Amino acid sequence: MNSRALLVPSLAVALGLVGAILRSISVVWEFDPYTNALARSSPVFWAHAAFSALAAAALFALAARARLPREGQSRPGPAWFCAECAALVALLAAAAVNIARYLGAGGGAWRGSLPILIRGLFTLFAAACVAAFARRVLIGRVDPPCGIFLTVPVFWSVYMLIYDYWSRAGNPSAGEFIYLLFALIAATLMLYYAAALFYAVRGGRAALAACGAAVYFSLTALCGPLFARLLAGTAPLPRAGRLALPDAPLLLFALAHAFALSALIGSRVLCATARAGGAEDELAAGGEEPGEAGEHAPPERARPE
Repeated sequence: MNSRALLVPSLAVALGLVGAILRSISVVWEFDPYTNALARSSPVFWAHAAFSALAAAALFALAARARLPREGQSRPGPAWFCAECAALVALLAAAAVNIARYLGAGGGAWRGSLPILIRGLFTLFAAACVAAFARRVLIGRVDPPCGIFLTVPVFWSVYMLIYDYWSRAGNPSAGEFIYLLFALIAATLMLYYAAALFYAVRGGRAALAACGAAVYFSLTALCGPLFARLLAGTAPLPRAGRLALPDAPLLLFALAHAFALSALIGSRVLCATARAGGAEDELAAGGEEPGEAGEHAPPERARPE
């Protein structure tokens, strides 16, 4: 596995911790704990916004200059295995939280409980697809038919993004949930580019950049409220400094799965699979294998007249 592929999410961890510290300072000092309104003079909030833009640009530039292997289908190492296991545990926890919320609401007795059940079941189905794809990677059978296991999480992430935005659309304070929304957008792009990379040889750097953005914004949205609680002590916190229970496992999944996908990109499993699938399609269409009067066959000499 090419260890340079893990450099982008590793740098995103360092930048994400700095972003989480800036987020916590902004939440404690610049948000009203009772009205949740952002103060008119909020230099830390805007400094954090500028830092996030620079961090995203740096991650994109690093991913664009990353040297990825062009050939080979080496097995991913222990880093992929540990990250994928953590992602699966987080995804199963997200499904369990939503199903428990539905059961705790008394089933259909509580208005709005059906979308929670759908969210939990869809998350459980996405976890099954991620586990199925991870199993095929372990046994070395990453063939084109298993691309559906990468496609289903894309639809799941789009549904999570729409649901999360719909539940917060009426909130007048966009600064409260803006980084959580960015984290879900980055996770959606990450899953989309990973699925697209399975069917096309090019696109590894775009997927790597999306992984870095997912790590940064997930870590900022996840650790910001934790640092804010440590900074505020026993003082009350605004809603911007609180992380909803269903959102925490989603952010943990995006964080861990970004490292797992980066390891797959570094091992070139996805792109090698796409190239192999394209070669099989070409042969099935009537192409000739190399060495059988193909491009590597020796040229015939012209007969003298």
